[in-house]
Amino acid sequence: MVKEKRYFLGLLSIFFICGSLYLYYQLKTIYGGDAGDLVSAIVTAGIPHPPGYPLYTSLGILILKFVTGGTAAWKVGFLSSIPSLISLLFLFDIFYILTGGSVFIPLLSVFSYAFLYPVWLYSEVVEVFALNNLFIILLFWAALRFTKEKRSKYIYLFSFFLGLSFTHHQIIIFVLPGLLWLFWKNKRLFRKTLLIKSIFLFIAGLLPYIYILLPSLSYSPLNWQGQVTPSNVVALVSRAGYGTFKVGSFVMMEPALRALDVWAAFNFVFNDFRVLGIILILAGSFYLFRKKRDVFFMLLFSTVSYLFFIFYASFPLVGNFLVGTFERFVQPLYILLSFFTVFGLLQLYLFMKVLLARLFSSAKSNTVLSLFVLMFIIYPVGIFLINYPKITILRDDFTAENLAYDILSSLPKNSVFVISTDTPLFNTQYVYYTQKIRPDVKLIHLGKFGTPYYFDQLKRSYPDLTLPQNSDDTVFLFKSFVKDNYGKFPVFSKLAFGNTEGVWIPWGLVFRYYEKGDVPQKEFIHKENEKLWSIYHDPLSGSLSHFQNLLLSDNLSIYSTARQETGFWEAKNGYSGDAEKNLLRAESLNPGDSDSYTILTQVYIEKKRCQDAKKQIEAAEKISPDSPTVYFLMSINYAVCFQDKGKAEFYRKLYDEKSRGKQVELKQL
Repeated sequence: MVKEKRYFLGLLSIFFICGSLYLYYQLKTIYGGDAGDLVSAIVTAGIPHPPGYPLYTSLGILILKFVTGGTAAWKVGFLSSIPSLISLLFLFDIFYILTGGSVFIPLLSVFSYAFLYPVWLYSEVVEVFALNNLFIILLFWAALRFTKEKRSKYIYLFSFFLGLSFTHHQIIIFVLPGLLWLFWKNKRLFRKTLLIKSIFLFIAGLLPYIYILLPSLSYSPLNWQGQVTPSNVVALVSRAGYGTFKVGSFVMMEPALRALDVWAAFNFVFNDFRVLGIILILAGSFYLFRKKRDVFFMLLFSTVSYLFFIFYASFPLVGNFLVGTFERFVQPLYILLSFFTVFGLLQLYLFMKVLLARLFSSAKSNTVLSLFVLMFIIYPVGIFLINYPKITILRDDFTAENLAYDILSSLPKNSVFVISTDTPLFNTQYVYYTQKIRPDVKLIHLGKFGTPYYFDQLKRSYPDLTLPQNSDDTVFLFKSFVKDNYGKFPVFSKLAFGNTEGVWIPWGLVFRYYEKGDVPQKEFIHKENEKLWSIYHDPLSGSLSHFQNLLLSDNLSIYSTARQETGFWEAKNGYSGDAEKNLLRAESLNPGDSDSYTILTQVYIEKKRCQDAKKQIEAAEKISPDSPTVYFLMSINYAVCFQDKGKAEFYRKLYDEKSRGKQVELKQL
């Protein structure tokens, strides 16, 4: 009875402490990554990017229907906070089972897991990973309950949860090997009737796939599938366009680069679990290998399998956005490692119990042991204090949404706007579809351009657009689209493209297309750019001035690159003062982009500001120490500005040595 009381007190403490924190700090808007696409697809009753997330999307539609008040992102955010909270309750039950009825150590382990940075972050923001984490924990819970109690209902629950999980996220497959091994060890418990019923329950769990089979979805402006055909459904569910189980079709296949991803995963573990956490994981592994080998091998097989997924997926770890994308996928690994931490704490407790029994009398030993156990609180409290300021500053942060407003405010009435890449695309989608901002703008997703189903969607959404005939040549299709609509609407893009018939001119955060005979006067273009930059939001006015959460910080690079393009155009066209201002601002927003320093160096050389040019070159050298560009610019600076032929020749020779066998593209004024 006492144990049961402590058990329920443990559940209640998790429910109220973690529940209040998760719900209170839930974001009011989107954070980054795929959030804008997910919420927009839910609002428009469509299908988000592959694999389509039918369960998540269906639940999101229900939440929007029944929850009143708050933004669309805040309401969909309940699909992160609530599954995370439920996960913690089941994780506590698992730890309670495995430790033989201990309450305090499982409780500390759950709190330690709950406040790990990625776990806490993705409990507060719109994303699919909290629900995926819940399914992983439910599968382990059902499997372990079954092996302990030998009751069929847990296998039935396991089968149903497994079916549901397959309607959500594919990576669940990579935690299954350990569970399948556990079932194999207990295969005598499986009878024919049990297996038949389990198969039916698994199929019942797949029912959310009915959502992507609804014909009405074809009329949504955000549908990544198109018409309901067998080939389209298979392509969506299998992520054929990205590459199943790979981060994208653009990934490199070199084993050495893939091995770096595994190393990066260990680095994330070290940074988030800290030194004490690593010690606990090792101690827990030692304990499980000695005392609970079935559990040890279950966790080992699942951990190795998931590390193989990380290796195979081949995340390119370049830039904050891609590292932030990788960060989301370490969470299943953190679940598995948390099993080891609970036994690490238990191992430490048992070691101290034996040691103190030898040193002190029974009564004194128990007192000292109780005080020692209370010190375990340091670990979850420490993790909480480290991550609290990083997470809580996001609650009222509107940086991602502000970028979308700034992009849309760059466009005149009835513009055609071609947009791609996740951060600007999904942020803009969110504002455009959920808040009905700028309905006059024709928003074109470049990544879908040329697919037959997308042209059908465009015809329904924007009947006044002229669309070219379908062709396998997407470059030809795009050029035809721009040419055919140029005379009817102002044409803009987030990216600039090569085109012999026209030019893409920097226009604040975007580019405007002009045919060569229509390009306006330089003064007009300059004034339009400066006007736009004067009305945009400052991306450092929110949380990014305090801590740069990875995916959110990609907004800084969007503003920085656009400032850089504006400055480059101004420098070429005689507005060196404004070019300097924009390039310096680009450097402050994204200090790791050497292009800004390279361009500003040339501005300073032209203005005979030799020392300033030298400082810019030195800054670029710190970013790219082996870049031939650095030596080329140094040579030009000494030749043209300092007029020192000796040093100019010296750096010219270094440039020749460094650039031998390489192609170096320079933005030259």
